[in-house]
Amino acid sequence: MEELNTYLRSKDANHPLRMSHILGLLPGIQRSIQRFQEDVSISRVFQMYNLEELFYEVAP
Repeated sequence: MEELNTYLRSKDANHPLRMSHILGLLPGIQRSIQRFQEDVSISRVFQMYNLEELFYEVAP
C-alpha cells in the first residue's frame, strides 16, 4: 500500500504504466486467495490439520 500511495502522490511520467502493472497483479492475487481458501475448506472438511478459527475467516 505504501508504494501505491507514493505513486499516487508523485508526478512521475511513468505513473500510468506503473499503476497498470500494479493493477495487473490483482487478478493473480485474487486467484491465489481463492485457491488457498478452497484448500483450507477441503482440509477442514476432511480434518487434515487443525488451524485456529480466525485463520478460516479470511474475507473473500
